Parts: sequence; structure tokens; C-alpha cells
Amino acid sequence: MMNSEEKRESSRKSRAAWCARNPEKARKSAAEWRARNPEKAREATAKWQAENVERCAEVSARWYAENLEKAKSTKVRWKKENPEKYLLNTAKARAKEKDIPFSITVEDIVIPEKCPALGTPFKTGTQQAASLDRIVPVLGYIPGNVQVISRRANMIKHNADSEEIQAVCDWLRNVEKS
Repeated sequence: MMNSEEKRESSRKSRAAWCARNPEKARKSAAEWRARNPEKAREATAKWQAENVERCAEVSARWYAENLEKAKSTKVRWKKENPEKYLLNTAKARAKEKDIPFSITVEDIVIPEKCPALGTPFKTGTQQAASLDRIVPVLGYIPGNVQVISRRANMIKHNADSEEIQAVCDWLRNVEKS
């Protein structure tokens, strides 16, 4: 008599053999199961991906290399459709890279109609694109310390404080007058 683990293994092998003989039915059956069980499907996918990191990376890299244009257009479309999530994801990557605090969510990112610093409308792919600014840089990406300004305004602000920016403004006005 088989124990429960042996029964599960036997059942898995039987199912795998059936899937190999009936690939179309297997795909349809799997799609129907995923539609009925979305949470279990997500959990199973996440578990499989965690157990097969290298294979996932290889498959992803191969698909990307074979579908470069499609990947680029998909990324551009997603970025336009999800600007807050895009800003969140890029900020999270920067925070990890620079080892700075990160605890914001997509709800903490509010994109105004125009850059509050320069008064210019945002335009993707230019210096007027939306950019996530840390008001006090050393605090990191925490709720209440982020605002959306243009990339241009963020570059001007970069590492300067208000006194330094004012000093540069005063200097520039004097230079322009002479």
C-alpha cells in the first residue's frame, strides 16, 4: 500500500503523462483552473518562480532578446498608463541601490497637472517629465517627504539647499545685467 506522498507523486506522474498526450486540452484545463482560482494560481506561480530563479531569468532574457521591439513598446505603454507606479518602482530601485529608507506606496505619489516648481506641464521623455523628488534627501522615500516635480526642476535642486539655489539665482541675475 502507498503512503500519501507516494500517491501524490503517482498522481503527478499520471497528470504529466496525460498533459503530454493532450497538450491542447491541458492548456485549456489549466487556463480554466487559473480563471477559477486566481489567488492559488498567483501563489503557485510565485512558488515556482522562487524555486526556479535561474530558469526564469534565462527564459526572460531569451524572450526579451527575441522580442525587443514588443518589449520596448509594452514598457513605454505601461509607463504612460501607470505613471505613479513607474515613479514608485524607479524610486524603490534607487533606494535599494543607495541604501536609503523607502516606505512609500503608490498612494503617496500625486502627480499634479504642472510642475509646482517651474509651472511647466509634464511631458514624458523630456526634461519636463514627472520626477519623484525627496524634499529632504537624507530622509529617503518616506510618506510626506516626496513630491512630483519635473526632471529639470529636480536636476536644478539636486544636492543644493534653498540658500545655495538663491545664491546662484542672485549671481546669475548680476551676470545677466552686466
